[in-house]
Amino acid sequence: MHAFGASHEKLGQIIIRDHLGPIIRKIRRSPSGPFAKGEELNPDQIAHVILKEKSKDNSRIPRWLNMLQPVISGSYTADNLDYVLRDSYMCGVAVGPVDLSRLIHYTIITDKGFTIHKTGLPALQMFLNTRMYLYSNVYYHRTTRAIDIHLRDIFGDTMKLLFPHDPRKKMDEYLTLTDWSLLEQVRGWKTSRHATERRLGTEWQRILARDVKWKMAYSAVLKEKGQERGMDFPSHEHFQEQIKKELPVRLKKVEFRVDMAPLDPRPDPKDRRGNPLYVYDPGTKGISTEPLEEFLDLLPTRLVQFRVYTLDHAYDEALSRATATVLNKTPSSLESNI
Repeated sequence: MHAFGASHEKLGQIIIRDHLGPIIRKIRRSPSGPFAKGEELNPDQIAHVILKEKSKDNSRIPRWLNMLQPVISGSYTADNLDYVLRDSYMCGVAVGPVDLSRLIHYTIITDKGFTIHKTGLPALQMFLNTRMYLYSNVYYHRTTRAIDIHLRDIFGDTMKLLFPHDPRKKMDEYLTLTDWSLLEQVRGWKTSRHATERRLGTEWQRILARDVKWKMAYSAVLKEKGQERGMDFPSHEHFQEQIKKELPVRLKKVEFRVDMAPLDPRPDPKDRRGNPLYVYDPGTKGISTEPLEEFLDLLPTRLVQFRVYTLDHAYDEALSRATATVLNKTPSSLESNI
């Protein structure tokens, strides 16, 4: 979709407005009961809240709807409150206690906006730590990231063969493109008469057979110290070039990849989208983001899971030494935990 200037959120907006709009408008009840007389769902409002762009125009939507934006794209949302515990259970990953009922109970809407009662901050802390643990050990697992690198190498060429169209202009055909349809089609490419399909089919066969192409040679956690949120770490291309310079001459042509998986568990008290998380202090009756900034000291800083992958383990030692040398030269705002 990126090649056509689209995103899954913008495509979702088109689906909601143009294809599901009439159905959505006919809905007359919610899980808690029937709508009041004259009430109906507005597809435009639903489409608006799913878009997470900071620059989107909020001037034409009701204030109450803007206040609910964090339910979709905040620190704790309808989505991640569901998937964190579900995925940990399905993956067999033991996580600490998470009191979702308490967290929801202490979440309120005030005149300022989306607000959590100060008493609910420990429940939020438990949830955010659990979410970070799941990202570190499941979503950003070394094997998961290795497969992601492999997919990035072949997915663009695969889609040029499977669906070389702007999905916005061929929505009916796009509807039939699913995970399963993709996997079944590429499964047969290994014996195709076409060279490109054969090449891609061979790579897909490795993925389908869980024959992991990229092997981890080095791993470290980079911690951000006191940097303003939004400032970027050096890119993986930058690190890759610097590591290459540190390798012995005979290894300059060794193929390797740098992978950087960001972990940022903390809410942003200065949310630039205009939807910060406020805290209600029952002692002062005040509503502000200041207690949240104090609360952030209890949570880990922004982290980056930094890994180097190569095609085999023959040069792990040399790559590890070169990478450690480069990381020791990184700006003082970063520290590595090797």
